[in-house]
Amino acid sequence: MRTAVAKFAVSNKDKKATETLLKLSVYYCFSIRFCNAYRGNEKGHVERSVEYVRRKAFGLTDSFDSRDQANQHLLEILQSLNLRPAAGQTQTIHQRHQQALEQMRPTPVSPYDVGQLHRAKVDKYSCIKVDTNYYSVPDNLVGERLDVKIYPHQIIAYNTDNQSIAKHERHRTRFQYYLQIDHYLITLSRKPGALKGSLTLLQADATLRAIFKQHFTEQPKVFIEILLFLKEKNLSLTDFKKATQQCLRICPHQAPCVDKIKFFLTAKDSNSVASVPKEGLAKGIQQHCQEQLSAIQALVFSN
Repeated sequence: MRTAVAKFAVSNKDKKATETLLKLSVYYCFSIRFCNAYRGNEKGHVERSVEYVRRKAFGLTDSFDSRDQANQHLLEILQSLNLRPAAGQTQTIHQRHQQALEQMRPTPVSPYDVGQLHRAKVDKYSCIKVDTNYYSVPDNLVGERLDVKIYPHQIIAYNTDNQSIAKHERHRTRFQYYLQIDHYLITLSRKPGALKGSLTLLQADATLRAIFKQHFTEQPKVFIEILLFLKEKNLSLTDFKKATQQCLRICPHQAPCVDKIKFFLTAKDSNSVASVPKEGLAKGIQQHCQEQLSAIQALVFSN
């Protein structure tokens, strides 16, 4: 099999196992022995075992109402077969299996990593190519080579310090780009006008797109600065949405700005600020302004 043999040869000693098979043999502690080409009889015991179980379990009964019923029938047949001794043996198959288990090595503590290691170069669009698709990584890594772990449903990219820097869902399409807006914040901060029609915004979270469309269409630079702040403080989109709503509740006549949103994002008790009625807040602001004006007036006339 191509999944087992990396280099084909007539002689078994010249055959080279694949990296995946070698990793599997190290994890489960078994040695590798290849069969000769076109010599199926060398592994006939394995092939005959499948045929034997199929004949014993489904030779007379092969119609079931559900898969669970078929599995239950198979389990009962296997249990009855394991209670019999093998040919030339006095002990049952179950007893010999228990003795074999005592001689086996303990199960590894950590789960087996099925990811395939791949080396990829970051192109000028800050993407790495896996299969035929392109996946984004942080835009400060353009030109570098990264280690990529490819799983059946996920792709993880690592930097030179073996730290995870990007995670993507693995797609089965062809020649498509899958981008995350967090990976392009440095580039977008220099060209904020490119955000509105970009593929990064189109593929962004629906909540993030809604916030941008409702409040930041005319001020993309503010939007990007806030996203950089979220990334720096490790805050979520829920925090961003909540801070925007609080900002509009306090100052409904003004568009959200960076300083206001940062205040609500970092406030220790932003809920108490948002819970203050607008009438009470306005009176408090008015009173504070009058106090400041009185203090200024006193200073002016005292001189």
